[in-house]
Amino acid sequence: HFLHRLVTIYLGFAAPFVLLTVSYESLFYIAYAAVLLLWLSLERALYHERAELLLLARAPAAPRLSRLAPPGPPLSASGRRLGLSDMRTGIMFLFFVNVAFFGTGNVASLASFSLDSVYRLITVFDPFLMSALLLFKIFIPFFLVSAVFGVLSRSLELPPFSLFLFVLSTTDVMTLNFFFLVRDDGSWLDIGMSISHFCISGLFVLFTIVLFVLSHALVGSVLIPPPAHAAAKKLR
Repeated sequence: HFLHRLVTIYLGFAAPFVLLTVSYESLFYIAYAAVLLLWLSLERALYHERAELLLLARAPAAPRLSRLAPPGPPLSASGRRLGLSDMRTGIMFLFFVNVAFFGTGNVASLASFSLDSVYRLITVFDPFLMSALLLFKIFIPFFLVSAVFGVLSRSLELPPFSLFLFVLSTTDVMTLNFFFLVRDDGSWLDIGMSISHFCISGLFVLFTIVLFVLSHALVGSVLIPPPAHAAAKKLR
């Protein structure tokens, strides 16, 4: 079941994250996982309600329309297309990615992180190993959001790449915006910041692709009860 898989992922990454924290960051991990689970439940409930309304609207007119024309496509992964509500899901995914990006500290520089968090695992000064541990700590929240996004994309009964392509197109628009904001005049600080913003947004596109692949690797073939089937059972 998808809830069992999500709880397993949460508990599996909770131990290394707590070992690599020194203060309030463990509370951030708990709150972030709870908000992600709440987001998943809300999106599934909204889609469930929308599927019920659509099936109720089709049910009275089904005998009359069946004589005139073949029935419409079923509410499944092969027949449903992206809608305005799916745009909300993609935007919320980008929001949670940014929260994971800035939730564990200032990611602009590894020097802003305290090395006290890695002294529990390594006592000898090793910059490469310490940097690897700090990067792993930064990436742990992304594992959670990618797993929830993988479950959600399947729960909404969309084609496999439709929601991902919407998110990718949104990040492409952001990258294009920062490209036109690149400056070649003014102070060196303004020039460097405009170039760094464009590079970060460009790398964010590649990072979104990595998150999509990671979501399939973490979620795998989990059991997700389709809301459309539950609505059909209620009609019966």
